[in-house]
Amino acid sequence: MMSGNEIFHEYRRCSQGGIMTFLERNNGMLPREYEYLLSWIRSVLHGTTAEELPGELSFEKIYETAMAHDVGNLTFYAVEQLNRPPEPELYKRWRVCRDLALVRDMNQEFARQELTAGFAEAGIPYLELQGT
Repeated sequence: MMSGNEIFHEYRRCSQGGIMTFLERNNGMLPREYEYLLSWIRSVLHGTTAEELPGELSFEKIYETAMAHDVGNLTFYAVEQLNRPPEPELYKRWRVCRDLALVRDMNQEFARQELTAGFAEAGIPYLELQGT
């Protein structure tokens, strides 16, 4: 089981990955890992089954790419569908990233509800806007 400190560092890693674009790294060519990552994202968004990872690609590389582009939590939904998942430690790190995103989203929703209820009760007009 991961300690609280390990979970915190994994959360920071999930939410603050350094980004180096595929254009900088591959002379304008989309690397195979990016193509595969995009196919997983597409499968999650469309509710279809994710493709199994080809043998020449690394789960670790896909994970690092997903973290760098802040889509680790989204891609876990594809990972958990796979018949041949990554090794257990990497799978757990990926799941923690997804779980932390769920907790963050629930906390934000509860805070939003509290704020809007407080504004309504006080008769304060408000307009909800989406932020980052």
